[in-house]
Amino acid sequence: MKLGGDHEFIIIGENIHTTRVVLRKGKLVTERSNGDEAVRYLDGNKKRHYLVIPEKIKQTQDYQEGRVKHITIAIQLAMSGQGPESDEGMKYLYSLAQRQINAGADFLDLNVDEISLKPEEQKEAMQWIVQTIQPISSIPLSIDSSSIDTLRIGLETCSNHQGRVLLNSASLERLEALDLVKQHDAQVVVTAAGEAGMPQNAEERVTNASQMVETALAKGISIQDVYIDPLVF
Repeated sequence: MKLGGDHEFIIIGENIHTTRVVLRKGKLVTERSNGDEAVRYLDGNKKRHYLVIPEKIKQTQDYQEGRVKHITIAIQLAMSGQGPESDEGMKYLYSLAQRQINAGADFLDLNVDEISLKPEEQKEAMQWIVQTIQPISSIPLSIDSSSIDTLRIGLETCSNHQGRVLLNSASLERLEALDLVKQHDAQVVVTAAGEAGMPQNAEERVTNASQMVETALAKGISIQDVYIDPLVF
């Protein structure tokens, strides 16, 4: 239940996530008059902009199979700090953040796992994205990663001035994430995943989620700071 709210569930906006794709043959990818292939979008003032797809992205398997990792493109361009393409990457990220806030999100989720295969570059990107999105967000951030080290960097970088940060997520296969929650006075999503993978039925979901809640409480985390993801798709 959302604390202090009038609806039962919280909404985590998960669009600033480097796994996200748009289809090359979809309506958002277009060819500009100069021949550049780009992802088109509207800013907060309904003005049309174009996020140009870099040549190095066109060499990737995802692109060649018809998928464009637009969040990865935006972050890489914005982090480069070079020219109008960098500015466009920043505008793209800002527009995504604002759109989710306007739609009623309670948290803005940030995940950079697929920005690179190198852990150090993932951590650098997480620190950068938190520092970039946090100042323009009116809602708390949700730090999301499959890497404990990347989660730690994200939590350490958060100032919590919009509200307490959310860790997304902890599970039986990585209980150490709960230690980060306690250390940083964060809130947490606990999932119904088991020690070896996804739950197979409702009974496993209840058992796994219950164990996660009990473990969180044993570590001194308030029940009011724990949200459950039953992993129902």
